[in-house]
Amino acid sequence: MPYKVPNIPSFTLKGVDDKIQDLQVILTSLTWLDYSFGLCEHAHRIEDGSVINYPAQWVNNRSDYIDLRPFPDDFYSYSFWDVEDPAGVEYNNDEVNAAKRKFALYRYNVAAIFVLDLKQLDFDTSYNETKSKLREDIVNKFETGLLGFNAHFWVTAIYEHDITQIFKGFTIDKPEEFKYPYQAFRIEGELLFKRACPVSNTY
Repeated sequence: MPYKVPNIPSFTLKGVDDKIQDLQVILTSLTWLDYSFGLCEHAHRIEDGSVINYPAQWVNNRSDYIDLRPFPDDFYSYSFWDVEDPAGVEYNNDEVNAAKRKFALYRYNVAAIFVLDLKQLDFDTSYNETKSKLREDIVNKFETGLLGFNAHFWVTAIYEHDITQIFKGFTIDKPEEFKYPYQAFRIEGELLFKRACPVSNTY
């Protein structure tokens, strides 16, 4: 089922999910980005006897997942986030205070994946010019747009040529069909934040 206008609500999240949602909201200021999704789930299904792994996003607790692989039937420009295992956990302990309660620093390797239709975004320039401008818009957002972000994020790698690397960990069908006017980016980075306290979850 195509999702032409997916609803993207804000959830009450904790830990890395909350920090990614903050980054998701920051990306909505990119005027050419139709939809900014948060952290995906790694889902799978069986098709013709093979396991298909795909990045899935739900829009509420009762809806079906949206498959975020390129390219949806009703094309729109979108982004979503992925996170790698394991998370690093760091404590600032010393021998004298080792037994006292400490709040950890969490360090995650994360990635923002962008899928774009260049011909819809800029009618006046060539595809390679548009791609170049979009890449710089994204990097600039991560370098100058995080002043109010209550964590630390820095870019460590950029992928833009191999769709199987951009969507690594997921099943991609017929990667040779990935070509202009479509473009995708994978912006990898490190996310560092201190665990929030106190914890008083309700269910």
